[in-house]
Amino acid sequence: MRNLLFSFIFSLIAVGANGAVEYQTGDLIFHMSQGRQAAAITEAQGSPYSHMGVLVKESNSWLVYEAIQPVKKTPLASFIARGKNKHFVVKRINPSVFDMSSTLAQNALIREMSQFLDYNYDIFFQWSDDTIYCSELAYKAYFRALGIQPGVLQKVGDLDLTGPNIRKLIAERERQLGHPADLNEPIITPVAIMNSAILTEVR
Repeated sequence: MRNLLFSFIFSLIAVGANGAVEYQTGDLIFHMSQGRQAAAITEAQGSPYSHMGVLVKESNSWLVYEAIQPVKKTPLASFIARGKNKHFVVKRINPSVFDMSSTLAQNALIREMSQFLDYNYDIFFQWSDDTIYCSELAYKAYFRALGIQPGVLQKVGDLDLTGPNIRKLIAERERQLGHPADLNEPIITPVAIMNSAILTEVR
């Protein structure tokens, strides 16, 4: 009953008086990337939502902190335009779990993400901080800044690695690395965050 009440209150807060969705710093945005790597990620995780970022409002403009090459802050409109059919989904930590409307929490999250700005994109999907990929940025920022795990960590070997696109991508990466992929490497996929039980849909 308490969770239902929180969800109802949240729905009122998330939608403004004019019916438009009101974003909040810390919201997680997902879209369907286009390209060969996106096709491989889609096969491996079983979902077309292959890229994500974190929404932040700066100087009255909405930006997306995202790990591409390099990690950067992208205007929201540009982020949306890159996705397939300009379709996107926005989710938020359920306020019954953690109140992300707090300026203190938002600033802590921004500080953590800002440390990764200009880092190279991690084409090998490794768990070190040397390079970083999209869902890794969101996960590590939330966990390190606020102690929140926005999704469930998996191992590379837990993913579906049987599809032609992901098999081809792995073979290429193994040639670049000079050794086989580590199937025990921790990994966080966009869909593991998107489907998290602690998130609620905003848009």
